[in-house]
Amino acid sequence: EGQQGIKIPGYGEITVSARTADWQITLANPEDNNCYFKYTITIDDSEVPIYESDLIEPGKAVREFEVTEPLEAGEYEIHLNVSTYAMDDELTPMNGAVVKAELHVV
Repeated sequence: EGQQGIKIPGYGEITVSARTADWQITLANPEDNNCYFKYTITIDDSEVPIYESDLIEPGKAVREFEVTEPLEAGEYEIHLNVSTYAMDDELTPMNGAVVKAELHVV
């Protein structure tokens, strides 16, 4: 049986409200995956995450979360860094991905 690839959701454009730390973006782990997901979100060229999720099981999602600092209105590039971990006792790190999207803060 061949190794199945990890499915990573894509994000085109995301819109959130300015001056609020409460964002409603779905951060999903597709149910076909056989690993945990962890999302780390950064904005533009910043290395400092504005949000880090807990481990997300396959078929589950975070639908709302609080960022460390609200953004002013404008256009940004959001980086959704997806780290994946084996569903073993050691939570062995697996492949990850960075999904970039346009962030509209209105």
